[in-house]
Amino acid sequence: MSSSLPRTGQRVVVTPDDRIELRDFPVSPPGPGQVLIETACTLISAGTELGTQEQRRDSDYTPGYSNAGRVLAVGDGVRDYRPGDRVMSLGGHATHVVSSAAPHALRPIPDGVTDEGAAFGVLGSVAMHGVRKARVELGEYALITGMGLVGQLALRLVGHAGAAPGSGRPGRAGFRRISPPAIPATRSYRRSSTTGPGRARASPSSISWTD
Repeated sequence: MSSSLPRTGQRVVVTPDDRIELRDFPVSPPGPGQVLIETACTLISAGTELGTQEQRRDSDYTPGYSNAGRVLAVGDGVRDYRPGDRVMSLGGHATHVVSSAAPHALRPIPDGVTDEGAAFGVLGSVAMHGVRKARVELGEYALITGMGLVGQLALRLVGHAGAAPGSGRPGRAGFRRISPPAIPATRSYRRSSTTGPGRARASPSSISWTD
C-alpha cells in the first residue's frame, strides 16, 4: 500500500444543535475487503438527510450515502478494483471514504458517465427498485406521488418502461395530475479558500470535492 496516502481529510458534520460544519478527520487506510476512495462528488439526499437531521440526537451526525470518486488504495483480498478506478459507493459527504468492495456497496462508473451523474447512482437504484417491484407494463398508467428526487427519477423510469407517466399530490379534491415536471438542474458545493475554514458554498443538490 502506498505510503503517500493522505493523512487527513474533510467531512460534513451536523451537530446536535443542527449546526453544519466542515471538519478535518484522520483518513484511515482500507482494511481487508475494502477500498479507500478520493471523493469527486457526493449527492445530497434531501429527504433522508433532512429527516435524520431533524431527529433528536445527542451526538454528531455525518450525512451522505451517494458518493462518486477514484480508488486510491485497496485492502487485502480485493481483486476487482485497483488504484485509479472510478467508482460509486455508499460513502458520505467527505473528501475521502473507506468502502467495502462488496457489490452492494461499490460499483464501477461506466465510461462516459460524469462524476456528478454517477453520484445519482444510489438514489437511482432506490427508484429503480420501486419501479421493478411495481411491475409496470407497456401501456399502463403510472401515478408517482411525491416529486422529490426519487420521485423524479421514478417518473422517468416508468416512462422508459412503457407506461404513461404522471405525478400527483393530494388535495381536497383528491390527486391532481401534474404532467411530467422537468428534473431541476444540479448545482454544486465547492471548497474554496474564499469561504474561510470550515465553510462551503451553499447549493441544493450535490457537493463537489474538487479544489
